[in-house]
Amino acid sequence: MRSKEKLAELIRHLRGDQSQRAFAKTLGVSFASVQSWENGDAMPSTENLSIIASKSGYTLQGLIAFLEDKPIPKNASIDEIVMQIKSLPLKQLALVERAVGDRLMAIAESAGR
Repeated sequence: MRSKEKLAELIRHLRGDQSQRAFAKTLGVSFASVQSWENGDAMPSTENLSIIASKSGYTLQGLIAFLEDKPIPKNASIDEIVMQIKSLPLKQLALVERAVGDRLMAIAESAGR
């Protein structure tokens, strides 16, 4: 299966019952972007792939490996992750913060809180 097709399936799965517009809003992208990804007409930018990865429980590397039918890399230890976070530029640190917030929100929602 091609990368675009796998991505389209993943996005449809993540979107669930949400409309493309509502899902686009949660990702912070345009409706047209989500539509083109689902139709296999385009691939997201690295920044948007990173957001999709965090929503789907992958690292960016893991998502790319999944899309390319390659082995998913072993997860780094928590100490390695913390060291990487400490050295991130502010813009990338903001992405990590957003991913953590999204993950915590998803956990709270699944627990019914």
